[in-house]
Amino acid sequence: MRLDAATAFRSRHPGMNQGPVFDRLTQELATLRRGLIGKINRYGDDVEPTNTVALASYLNPWLVLQRKLAATSDQFRDKVRQTMKDHNQNLARLAELDAVFDHTMAGYTSQCFSHTPRVLEQRLQALQTASEQTQEPGTQPADWLHRYWEEAQNLLLAELDVRLEPVLGLLEACHNEVSKTP
Repeated sequence: MRLDAATAFRSRHPGMNQGPVFDRLTQELATLRRGLIGKINRYGDDVEPTNTVALASYLNPWLVLQRKLAATSDQFRDKVRQTMKDHNQNLARLAELDAVFDHTMAGYTSQCFSHTPRVLEQRLQALQTASEQTQEPGTQPADWLHRYWEEAQNLLLAELDVRLEPVLGLLEACHNEVSKTP
């Protein structure tokens, strides 16, 4: 029913040329992505390596970043959809379809990304165990911990790309529609 309603959607707005707005949104997306990558790259900077690992001190900041990625990408995607509705009927319909697909896939996406912290926890324990078995007494655990931070950052970067891919597709559709409009 929702899909049928989305394909039949008709904007109440007469439509305006949103080309410059789409260009600004593309620039805003690039700025947003750079900012999030900066936060991801700083993950682990404020945690001091010790011989005893408190899992929560490593996992909680990661979870905060994961929630930030989800919220920021969702908000921006909504913003792009709203702008699309003001351009013309084709983009308004595409925005409605995207909203339906987003709503439909939200549970699955959330479920998939919810498994990542458990994988990180297992990886942290595996790296720590391997380090303890090969570590000289009195040395710092920095090597395995840096490896863990790097792997955790890579997971966040991959999630960021997955979450922003639909927005990139929407913006590409916007630019294609604007470029064909007389």
